[in-house]
Amino acid sequence: MRLTERLLGGVSGSLVERVRDRVRFAGSDVRCPCCEGRFGRFKRVDGELECPRCGSLKRQRLLWLFLTAERLLAARGLRILHLAPEPAVERRLRMLEGAEYVTVGIANPLADVRAEVDSLPFEDGSFDRILCSYVLEGAPDDTRAMAELRRVLSPDGLAVIQAPVNAELERTVEVGGLRAYGLDLEDRLRDSGFRVRVVPYADEMDEVAAERHGVLSPYGPLRNDLYLCQAPR
Repeated sequence: MRLTERLLGGVSGSLVERVRDRVRFAGSDVRCPCCEGRFGRFKRVDGELECPRCGSLKRQRLLWLFLTAERLLAARGLRILHLAPEPAVERRLRMLEGAEYVTVGIANPLADVRAEVDSLPFEDGSFDRILCSYVLEGAPDDTRAMAELRRVLSPDGLAVIQAPVNAELERTVEVGGLRAYGLDLEDRLRDSGFRVRVVPYADEMDEVAAERHGVLSPYGPLRNDLYLCQAPR
């Protein structure tokens, strides 16, 4: 590898790192559904399994697997809202033909719309799909944020929500502006006007497939289930 770096000479450090990772993670034992890359293993960063190519994390790969397996993006003309878009997922969504795709964020300067999740600048029922992953736990007012998601969701639409949920907590805990969701997240979403179905998708997958895609549920109390939210009938 030192020879490779010498040959690369004055190129950027990020390129050197990508070349190094290409060798370090060579193989075909695991697969990233976000970029469709195959590797010998995923990259472990701070206890998380990261794709060596696109940087996707476990929850993002799980989300993309679910969306594609359930054909939730197959219809033409979908209006899709993506909160705090993850690059690995955003790249795939921008490739969809015939879809109106809108990203919203505050910290991301490349977001299409700069706005907070609890104050969305859209008309009622504007979107057929809403993707909201690891956003609500950091919202100043998550009750208002949930109500906003419900407001901009179309009558036949679907919001897919992910959040870190501590299975050892019956109720959500908030201290000093920090929020740790408990098992009552489903009730909180329902109280905001949603019909809710919780899908433990990683647990429902074949274990071999889950391991190959790096989406196995972690040991410990934190859950990464999918909360499927729809308007009341």
